[in-house]
Amino acid sequence: MRKLLISAALTLTMIGGVTASSATILTGKNESINKKVEDKISTMTLEEKVGQMMFYGVNGTNVDDKVVNLFEDQHAGGIILYGHRNFWGSSLDNNVKYVNSIKKANRQNSDIPLFIGFDEEGGSMSQLPQELMRTPSKGELGNTNDSSLATGIGAGTAKKLKLLGINTDFGTVLDINTNKNNPIIGVRSYGPTKEKVTEFGINELKAIQNEGVIPTVKHFPGHGDTEVDSHLGLPSLNHDLNRLKSTELVPFQTAINNGVDMVMTAHIMLPQIDKEYPATMSKKILTDLLRDEMGYKGVIITDDLEMQAISKNWDLGEAAIKSVEAGADILLVCHTIENQQKVYNAVVQGVNDGKIDENRIDESVRRILRLKYQYKLSDKANNPTQDDINNVNGFIYESIQKYNSKVVEAMYK
Repeated sequence: MRKLLISAALTLTMIGGVTASSATILTGKNESINKKVEDKISTMTLEEKVGQMMFYGVNGTNVDDKVVNLFEDQHAGGIILYGHRNFWGSSLDNNVKYVNSIKKANRQNSDIPLFIGFDEEGGSMSQLPQELMRTPSKGELGNTNDSSLATGIGAGTAKKLKLLGINTDFGTVLDINTNKNNPIIGVRSYGPTKEKVTEFGINELKAIQNEGVIPTVKHFPGHGDTEVDSHLGLPSLNHDLNRLKSTELVPFQTAINNGVDMVMTAHIMLPQIDKEYPATMSKKILTDLLRDEMGYKGVIITDDLEMQAISKNWDLGEAAIKSVEAGADILLVCHTIENQQKVYNAVVQGVNDGKIDENRIDESVRRILRLKYQYKLSDKANNPTQDDINNVNGFIYESIQKYNSKVVEAMYK
């Protein structure tokens, strides 16, 4: 199918060279990695393969039997951490030890390294330990009209995550804040225009990649013009494909052209494209549009399936199966162990019952392993020194000083 057409001028302006790491993933030229992936898949059980497609949230600041069971029984491929659930109230040193203990629990059950994810967007959405300097929101950065700030802050964010042993960031928001009544995006977005969101977002994306952290762009195909918070209900957006191509999809297409590694879906209805399912569960959106028309070859991860946009309207087991059938590679389940077990069991049973072809599972596991091996993820313990912490804070301080200078400059114009 033909690739999605976007503004030629914007494409020429924004599309730089694909990063070395992503180029290998997208083109599959790295034969040694491809062989490693195929060799590994050939030895994996169905349960192990499905486990790689699971990305779970956990509670507390210690690894207990419930967490260990996620690796022993479900072979979880990724863990997402949160400040208020896993870090706050404890020292940075203890935070690092906690992440190390999660990696150790996985290492004792698998030789495939974990995705360790974190949702670090900056501003009021920042959740990292207080010992690490906070950064402005994306909206504040966008207001300066200086996209180089997104490069500095993006690199600083990745450096902070690496200190903690986190290798995957869910913080690159490519939603365009076109609706002033949007209750959930707002200053999480770089601004109200496709040009600004694209320019700032791609700079952030590249900066994070260059630090060796996996960036995730969200929320495909665009959550910026909705009036319902998908944490609480199911938004519906009555845009046709032509409108999406001209606006919402522009930052995502440019990210694809620049070698983005992971795309997170939006729990939103787009009835002019799919009357039955939200984007997360829609084959028309994830496969026909994102993969076939826009040419995306990387990993697709759902937003949290426990958000009420999904959990109030579908059985989570059914939602999991539909998401995989639609083209999702990873299912994010952030809160309850019961629902994590339900989602995992549903996918395994779906294959055993013939609802999902095991070749479809292999496609996702292949993408996941390539990404992990290309970034050379490791479950080895991370032990940052105070000098490491000071250096990262110093880097971020310089970036914030540049931001402050732009704010002051704007005040006197």
